[in-house]
Amino acid sequence: MLTSNVRTYAAAFVCALGLSACGGGGGGPTGGPPGGGIAFVPTSPPSPPSTQSFRMGDVKVVAQVQRGASVAYDTDDGTVLYDVFNNRGIFSILPTTYNSVIIPNGIAAMFYSSSQHALYVATNSAIYRVVSGGQPTLIASGFQEIFDLTVDPSGNVYVIDNDHVSTVVSGAPKPLSSPGSVINPDTTILSSWPHIAFDSSDGNLYVTDPGRDAVERVTTEGATSVLSGTCVASGPALPCALSNIPGTGSGAVFAEPAGIVYDAAANLLYVEDEWNNELWTITPGGRASIVAGYGPCDQVDANGLAAFLCDPIALAFDPNSGLLYLREGAGESFATYATAGTAAPAYFPPTLRFMMPTIAPATNYLATASDASAWVAEQTVNRLAHVASDGTVHEYPMPATWMYPAPIVVDASGNAWAGARQVPGPIVQAPALVRFDTSGQTTVFPLAAADGAIVTGLTIGSDGNVWFSKRTMDGGTVGFIDPDGAITEYALTSYFDAPYPQTIVQGPDGNMWFSMPGGPGIPPNPATNNVVARVTESGQFLAAFPMPVFAIGMAYDASDAKVWFVDGNSSVGKIAADGTVTTFATVNSSDGNPAEPTEVTIAPDGTPWITEVNENEIARVDEAGHVTSYLLPQNGPGLFDVGARPDGKIWASGMIGAMFLLDPAAYDASSLPRAVGRRPSDNRRR
Repeated sequence: MLTSNVRTYAAAFVCALGLSACGGGGGGPTGGPPGGGIAFVPTSPPSPPSTQSFRMGDVKVVAQVQRGASVAYDTDDGTVLYDVFNNRGIFSILPTTYNSVIIPNGIAAMFYSSSQHALYVATNSAIYRVVSGGQPTLIASGFQEIFDLTVDPSGNVYVIDNDHVSTVVSGAPKPLSSPGSVINPDTTILSSWPHIAFDSSDGNLYVTDPGRDAVERVTTEGATSVLSGTCVASGPALPCALSNIPGTGSGAVFAEPAGIVYDAAANLLYVEDEWNNELWTITPGGRASIVAGYGPCDQVDANGLAAFLCDPIALAFDPNSGLLYLREGAGESFATYATAGTAAPAYFPPTLRFMMPTIAPATNYLATASDASAWVAEQTVNRLAHVASDGTVHEYPMPATWMYPAPIVVDASGNAWAGARQVPGPIVQAPALVRFDTSGQTTVFPLAAADGAIVTGLTIGSDGNVWFSKRTMDGGTVGFIDPDGAITEYALTSYFDAPYPQTIVQGPDGNMWFSMPGGPGIPPNPATNNVVARVTESGQFLAAFPMPVFAIGMAYDASDAKVWFVDGNSSVGKIAADGTVTTFATVNSSDGNPAEPTEVTIAPDGTPWITEVNENEIARVDEAGHVTSYLLPQNGPGLFDVGARPDGKIWASGMIGAMFLLDPAAYDASSLPRAVGRRPSDNRRR
């Protein structure tokens, strides 16, 4: 799908906090009607639905089509109708007489009315009525900009016109809802279009509003209320947060809901979540549930949550067969979803997703505990969250509002430790270590003050102490805190020309290893730039190991006496006790950008696991450097950290408010893809 700049703002906010190397998104929609004409022959037509048998929830790609915006289902002819970008004709998956119909000025939206036995087609400013075999008849004009339309059983036409809902009276628009009741994507940088459906059970209209991440109820008198969904700002002056949380009313969170239809037999609304590549249902009471899609943009035929969708942008419904037709923008295809049929076997996804109670808290650094639980830093809300082995989440505030949790580690007693610093800006507060016990109670241990001091790494040493690395503007330190709270720091100024310690781990030689970067502003010195340095427990600095890259993340593999590292760009490797470095290149993204491995952990069997931020994947690495990637159920803005549980399952943190638990054995036994075959692309639809 088009990675809109609205959503990129949320990712940019995370990048501004220095949480990860981040990439950009695509552009936004632009106004103006399409024009021109191209010849087009539909490919890969499906068998008629009446000859197919389905399990409820089955997803199947049935046709590849050229790019366009809309879809309608002719219940009389049994055909799926759609437009083609920059073409004024109407097309169908199965050939019909509509293929010769030309709509002046291009097509913005379509809806087939079974009660009126006619197709209603909207341009940017006008509405036409088409009877199969006939030519279009103009029935209304004078609209500002039409995004979608629907028709009730009595033949009343309703449209989303610019930023509100209108009906048609005497061939002209009559506004129903107030201006601004729907966010106009052409005046923002949203990628999704709002859509509208009529609910025959209650006589109301329902509108998807991607600007507010909500589904709204609009009465035929124009009164507007929210049925489901909510907009939670991802930061000051930023738009709605990226999330997808099933729930009721404002307890549900979408990310740019798009197409919507009403299923009278089930009394349900079906809604596409374009950003998350998912299909949802919403009950009359506002209960929203995910019924299909895994998160990333791809195309995999399967049942329910095992299926992959790719940029679902518009919906049509065949009440006779119970099939939904989903138009996929970036996939340039149609997929069907079976709303009825035989029951499918229970599905247990190999990756579980746990959303944080606070929406969009910028989850990043994580640490695992011996009881298989995990702790994760929620930087933008100054909290730590504890995720139990069963997925139960508790959030605990940092002791002071200025405390911004960075690296974290869990000690042998199950206490979580966080390095605390002031939020980005002029540094006036001294850094500290904060200990959280298993009930969330905190104890603060201040560190020595220094200009710009921040804690950059935490680990547990072979001595059982909590070791830390601290970066300052004029000289870094490494040190430890013992069980009694006594702090020892060793200054680096006299030993290194570039005192900028990053991550710290226990090394295979019994000493503490920490990485030191080169780069802009660091004095050139081949002996100390891009090195892994070492210090004994008594504070003696040993010869550093030169590195071909900067080790942004490191983990100690005790089973092989190696330290594994990633560089945040495209490399993963290992360092032996004698300093021998072996470097492997990771798999690059399909868009040509590096996969950006940012963190590494070691599983109980000695296998290194890394995050691949640019691919929304985590990956395992074998001794030969072969990378096997595992796709996690989210679509941007990326992953941050990874941690292994004692049972071999893997925790990973999404950068916007999610924790994931991957079962590699279950994933290996599933039909889920291990790598995305295609990254989302621009899906400009007009």
